[in-house]
Amino acid sequence: DGNLLNLDYTWAKALGNYQAYSTSPQNTYDIQAEYGPTPLNRKSIFSANFVYVLPTLRSRHGIVRHSLGGWETTGIISYESGAYNTARTINVDPGGVGLLAAGLAGPSARPDIVANPNQSAPHNLHQWFATSAFAEVPAGVYRPGNAPVGDIVGPGSAIWNLSLFKNVHFDESGVLQFRAEAFNVFNHTNFTGISTTLGQTNYGQVTAAGNARIMQLALKVSF
Repeated sequence: DGNLLNLDYTWAKALGNYQAYSTSPQNTYDIQAEYGPTPLNRKSIFSANFVYVLPTLRSRHGIVRHSLGGWETTGIISYESGAYNTARTINVDPGGVGLLAAGLAGPSARPDIVANPNQSAPHNLHQWFATSAFAEVPAGVYRPGNAPVGDIVGPGSAIWNLSLFKNVHFDESGVLQFRAEAFNVFNHTNFTGISTTLGQTNYGQVTAAGNARIMQLALKVSF
């Protein structure tokens, strides 16, 4: 009958001392300090897809069959928990390990952590995590910051893509299909980036979002 339903759930934990090709280690003499959740890590991922073909009403005739029969709906639904982000500082090298040397990518230095950035976090456009959870290394203290990597949980996502088809058979093998498709059909705002660099004017704020709802109509002829 063409109907199907697939459900998938993934629980994952990706750890490593690789963070990004564009960022050098905070301290090349302490690579273990770079160990933590990788930027691609998502703790939970749920996805579902389905196809449901409504009855064709072949036993009916006339307007009832042509108006109510031949409908088909499909969908892809996905939910993901947020990525793990790392707090950074800018133009600071309290440990004197050469982070500001020409040719090194940055910002690479990390601040000190003084609280859990995810606990009681606002999770809004203007402040995603608890920005007061990080502070510069105190003046007169000569060491790298002690904030770990991947300690800020970023925004998750929820996306529903749905389609509605109307199939009209005009001979034994010919089918005219009208397609109405909507991506992010509920127009849910999915934040995709946050600023985690202490000292920047947008520190703690959401910096990017995914696509708004997109709709399209199409006709397809099969013969």
